[in-house]
Formats: sequence, C-alpha cells, structure tokens
Amino acid sequence: MTGKGSIRFWRRAAQAGSFGLLIWGGYLTQTRATAAVPPVAPACPSPGLPATPHAVPASAGTVAGPPAGNALSIYWVPKSPSVIDIYAPSAVCKFNPQGGLLAACPVYFVSDKLTWLIPLRYLLGYVLAFVVLGLLLSRLWCGWVCPLGAIEDALNWVRRRLGFRYVDFTPGFRGALQAGKYALLALAVVISGLIAIPALKDYQCYLFLPYCQLCPGRILFPLFGGSIPKVNDFTSLTPAVITVLAWAFLGLFLAGSLLGRRVWCRLCPIGACHEVFNRGGLVALRKDPGKCNRCGVCAYACPVEHHDVYEEKEMKDVSHRDCILCLRCVELCPKEDCLQLTFAGKKVVGSSFKPSAT
Repeated sequence: MTGKGSIRFWRRAAQAGSFGLLIWGGYLTQTRATAAVPPVAPACPSPGLPATPHAVPASAGTVAGPPAGNALSIYWVPKSPSVIDIYAPSAVCKFNPQGGLLAACPVYFVSDKLTWLIPLRYLLGYVLAFVVLGLLLSRLWCGWVCPLGAIEDALNWVRRRLGFRYVDFTPGFRGALQAGKYALLALAVVISGLIAIPALKDYQCYLFLPYCQLCPGRILFPLFGGSIPKVNDFTSLTPAVITVLAWAFLGLFLAGSLLGRRVWCRLCPIGACHEVFNRGGLVALRKDPGKCNRCGVCAYACPVEHHDVYEEKEMKDVSHRDCILCLRCVELCPKEDCLQLTFAGKKVVGSSFKPSAT
C-alpha cells in the first residue's frame, strides 16, 4: 500500500466495509425488528427503563433493576444479543435495531456495568478483549473503522463538492473540545455510579446511560437500521434538558462535519477511552526528522489539526494521543518514507516522493 491514491482508497474501503458490518452485520444472523419501542409496565411516573436487568451468571446474585415506566428515557429499539459479544474501541452503537455485529462502545460498557453493579470478575473477559483490540489497532479504530467518523468524512466530502473551505478553529476552541471529551467521559462514569446508589435509584428513570442519551449515534444509527427513534421528551424538566442537549450535540456533530474536519472526534469520549494505546500499541506513526523539509503539509492535512508531527524535530515516534491515525499526513507528505505507519516495528506504508511538491 503506497502512494496517495492507495492510502485514500484503502481508508475509504475500510470505512465503507466497517460501516456496513457495524450497522447491518447483525442482520446476517438475526430477524429484523418490527417495532420502534418495546412495551414496558407503567410503574415509574417519568420515563423509565425496562424492568429486566442484564443477565449475569446465577452465582453473581440478584441484580436489582430500575423501575419500569411507560416511556423510555433513551428510547430503546428492540435488540437481540450482538453477534460477537465484545465492546470495541469505536462508536459501536447498542441502538441498532437488531443489527449489531458487536455489543457496544466502551462508554456504554462502563456506564451500563456501573449502574447495574455487575461484579468485576464477570467483566474481565470484556476488558481483556478491549485491551487486545486497542493494542492491535490503536486509534486506527477512529480513523478507519468508526461509523461516526465515516459519516463525518462523508459530510466533509459534501462540503468540498460544494466548493466551501473548511473553518479554521481557534486554539481555544480546539482546546475546549479536547477537554470536553474528558469531561463527558468523567460525567458518564460519575452519573452512572451515583444512580447505582440505593438512595438515588429513582434517577435511573432519567439518567441511565447518560452519554448514550446525548450521543449523535443514538439518533443516527437506528435510522440506518430502518427504525425511527423517538428523540424528544418534555414530560418534565430533566428529560427536557436531556432532549435539548441531545439535539445540540447532534447539531454540533452535523455542523462541525460540514464546516470543519473531524470536529466530533475531538470531543468524543470513546476516543478518550483508548487514546492511551497510541503509545505502546503495535501500531505507530513514525517520522524521520532528517528527511523532513519543514514544508508543513502534514500540519495542513491533519483533520484534527494536530501539529506535533510537523513540530517534532528529534523523536521518531510521533503517535500522539489525539492522532486518529487517518494517515492523511502520510498520504500527502512529499518526502520518501519521512512518515511511516508501522506495525510491531515493521513498515506498513510510508510517504512517497512527489517531485511537484518539493
């Protein structure tokens, strides 16, 4: 895989294939859903949750579920078990209507298990699988696999076809987005843990899976699966606030994808869960400082406006935690093998010499 065209082709092919598998892969083995929202018993006075908790081995003891209600705070679509029961380092959405190839994203996993107080010994296999997947591909999951990232790139393509230049965001705005992903992750963990406390269990009616209620994928992915999710609830103050925030996040996702480049990736708490694997994983982005002519193409090409690759003058490993490993920098760098993607220390693809760009 060498050259500008080859990297772009394989990235787009990987995104299209991953999107199809993650959104519709479960249909290979499951029957398509016929209803948008499952019936639940009217017990909770406000939007609630299904009364049946997650199944755990009998030895784990009884896990008490939250009260059921006559509506659902995050508007579940019918869902059979995933084909492959793992939580991948990507925006794998639980709300695909019986179309899920994989179980869900890591933020769902942490939030769900915290609220249900699932014993850690039953989760170690899932954690191990997540770590292995993170070590294998690092944030290639973001740049090449994530279905939300594919939608962002598709909207960015529309912008280019319309002839509009992308918006250059200020350093302050970029920093706020990057800080926001950690804030969203922290809030998801804290809220999910708090509503597991017996004295606060009534809030499970509103706040179960807090990040999922705001995530653009919760609204977009069911649409691709042929289901129309309910996206508004103004029955009381808390669900009304969540509804407004969910629409605001969806608006930010769509506007950011049309006006900028990979804006949501900078705010996404899913990426924050596995960015640590960009250093120490098997995949690495490497630079030969001696070959760099300081042309700045890599800084211009980066969709998340990450400039460490350009600025680095000594270190060879330039795999920064914010890099989504889309390889646009490798694709456009004019110097032969100045930039390389390596796997276990072996070159996978490198930048190519382009006389017209030197």
